[in-house]
Amino acid sequence: PPLVSFYELMLTGRRLAPTTWTNVGRVSGALFTGLSLSDTEAYVARIRAVSVAGKKSGVVEKVFVVEATPPEDRGLDLNVSRSKSSLRVEWNGKFVSKTSTPLRYELSMGTRLAGTDVLRFTETSASSYLVPVPDSSADYYVSLTAINGAGLHSTTVQRLPGLT
Repeated sequence: PPLVSFYELMLTGRRLAPTTWTNVGRVSGALFTGLSLSDTEAYVARIRAVSVAGKKSGVVEKVFVVEATPPEDRGLDLNVSRSKSSLRVEWNGKFVSKTSTPLRYELSMGTRLAGTDVLRFTETSASSYLVPVPDSSADYYVSLTAINGAGLHSTTVQRLPGLT
């Protein structure tokens, strides 16, 4: 906006040394360096505009959590239930995150390892997925990736043996 002279930014957190408002100029982003942020800690970024007359706008703030480690695979097998034309794959409790940030998942399924001929990579926030299959008694391979809020991920691949 033409009446904005510059923006000010402040970062606060429970374990972060107090900061003051920092003039970041007329930019659409800013980079703070030399900070010591802690894994799983919440921080608040605040920004306000300062007009050419020196008036300060209201403050806009965004809370974010630092995540430095990917979700942990607890080693549990995927649960699978079969019907005539589908497989329900469930992974409740398979992955855990150090933060309360909800995980999202990418799921794919194929008739061979790393295949996606049955289900292309599909994103979901649920802990189960119903996959239509041509033959529920056949062998399938499932690839499941858990992704945290920082984009860090853990992947598991599991063979689902067919019915004999």
